[in-house]
Amino acid sequence: VAGFEILARHVAHGAEAPAPMQYLEAIEKFGLSVDFVSVMIERAGRDTMAWRDRLKDFKLCFNLTPLAVQDSGLPDRLLGVVQRAGLDPKSITFEITENHLLECTAASLEVLSLMRLYGFDLSIDDFGTGATSIEQLRTFPFTELKIDGQFMMASDDDAFSRLTVQTSAKLARMMGMNVVAEGVETEDMLDMVRILGATTAQGFLYSPAMPPGQVLDWVSEHNRAWSLAA
Repeated sequence: VAGFEILARHVAHGAEAPAPMQYLEAIEKFGLSVDFVSVMIERAGRDTMAWRDRLKDFKLCFNLTPLAVQDSGLPDRLLGVVQRAGLDPKSITFEITENHLLECTAASLEVLSLMRLYGFDLSIDDFGTGATSIEQLRTFPFTELKIDGQFMMASDDDAFSRLTVQTSAKLARMMGMNVVAEGVETEDMLDMVRILGATTAQGFLYSPAMPPGQVLDWVSEHNRAWSLAA
């Protein structure tokens, strides 16, 4: 287990969790993006305290909105939040969706560069859905590329999607980036991920999202199942 993506869901009175876009749009509209991710980091620090003896080294990934990346005070604020939560900046990855990269300015490049200096990893999320150029991959200080799940879902029988995954993984590896394949749901997809050169897989083959209290039990079952499969 390499790490966990930290998600937020609003659940009221036991009802099914609604799609996050319903409240993420409001959070961004009212300028609460940095406050929101700060609360998620603080909560993750508490929730993962019990994991550390069992799991040792693991990454925690948080999504950042384009608005947050425009804030020049973001790196210092995030560093303070992470340290107060008892987390190591080197254990944290911040993900930025690819289709927002074109909105990044010289100011946001400075923000991202300072975040890297503080030890945070930076990931291009949902790669393949936007218009990222090779120049942008070279310019921004990203350490990880996450290939969009729709390409993983289609790549079994879609030559273009397969070529996209293969080319993206090769380019990222040449640039020293970690390559994550999202949306991996079957053993066949996992075999293809290995062939295409992704270094990490994420998806329902392993688990859907779960409350933090279930993680250690899941890890035990996961390790047992995969060692038997090996």
